[in-house]
Amino acid sequence: MAAVHFKINKKFQSTTDRGPAHEPSLWLVSLAEKGGGGGGNLIKAALERPLAKDDGGSGTVYFMKSWTSDSPSEYGTMMQELEILRTAAAAKSSAIVGLIASQVSIQCIRIVLEYAPSGTMRTRYFPEGKLVLDANAAIGSDAHIRFLRDCCEPFFREALQFMHHTVKRVYCDWKFDNILCFDGQAGPFPRLKLADFSSVQQIGRPIVNPKNCNQAYTPPTLCAELDKICPCPEDDYVSVRYLFAKLNGLQLSWEAVARTIDEMTSVHYIMIALLKTELFTPFDVEKTIYWPAFLLPSNN
Repeated sequence: MAAVHFKINKKFQSTTDRGPAHEPSLWLVSLAEKGGGGGGNLIKAALERPLAKDDGGSGTVYFMKSWTSDSPSEYGTMMQELEILRTAAAAKSSAIVGLIASQVSIQCIRIVLEYAPSGTMRTRYFPEGKLVLDANAAIGSDAHIRFLRDCCEPFFREALQFMHHTVKRVYCDWKFDNILCFDGQAGPFPRLKLADFSSVQQIGRPIVNPKNCNQAYTPPTLCAELDKICPCPEDDYVSVRYLFAKLNGLQLSWEAVARTIDEMTSVHYIMIALLKTELFTPFDVEKTIYWPAFLLPSNN
């Protein structure tokens, strides 16, 4: 791969409870020279803040995730992300954030990704925790149904197919912060793309790096001692059902209980698991505004 040179415009601090010392550095960059090949990934911390006009400098702006040998435990995670993003680029997947360039050495890994100026689904559609549609469309309106059917359903179907059949992995970290919105596409809705593959797990093998698994949208099977769990594709489907319920305007009863892994106790795990088992009976699905057939439990 040809050498890639970066102009660093701004560094973002991590917003996670673990702090930036335990995560790869996040940068806003523009490419000074073209580089060959690569794969891409998303950085959720940076996406919380839309780019100001004077932040970008000259040229097209991208995100860069950078790892150095000072954090050896993150090397395997970064290389897995890069492998997934390269596969997505080769497959021309429209549901995965685009890879612009990458550099890999013993001392450093850099992954340059496309920038989503429209932010994430959380910042765009759930600014205060409740669903707010574009143009303030009413919940249950025709515009809401079209959004679910023409924008959300195709994205989730393609993203799940890519994870389970192309790279044969379980995503394990479904949340609106990890779904980017790209405007400027044909039609009234943004193009949605999945990002941040730092929590991806191998199908049927014990979880590694469990600190990255969130609790708000994980299935009941993952609300336990994570180091003893072997994720499967159905776990991703359960998580996506939770997200689709939120996109239907429903509230999830356990969200107030869910916390970061470091704060979770056995009581929290039990409470969340019990609350989650009460959702998605056939009656609940029938009451939703729009529900895709591929998300019904019998169709996975």
